[in-house]
Amino acid sequence: MFAALGLYYIYNNSVSDGKQDEETKSIAEFFIMRKWRKQGIGREVATRIFDRHKGNWEVKQEKENYNAQKFWETVINQYCNGRYTKKESLPKWDGPIIFFKN
Repeated sequence: MFAALGLYYIYNNSVSDGKQDEETKSIAEFFIMRKWRKQGIGREVATRIFDRHKGNWEVKQEKENYNAQKFWETVINQYCNGRYTKKESLPKWDGPIIFFKN
């Protein structure tokens, strides 16, 4: 529904830098147009993706993108009721990564 309105772009895959297993899922790209931010659309879209793709997840954020870090930690914390882990970096990724299982 939201994609038809041109509000967001998402690409998720199984490319993982901190593989929990061979089926670890990852958000490769996630973009909400600025004028549609802060309206719950990003949270709703992320939740729908997580609900459709059960398993181990890792969500990486750019080290300098503090808005993305706040968004993902808030969304994932609410989604998993606080049951997630976070690392500040890995050898192949210089930025925060959140790991969880749904």
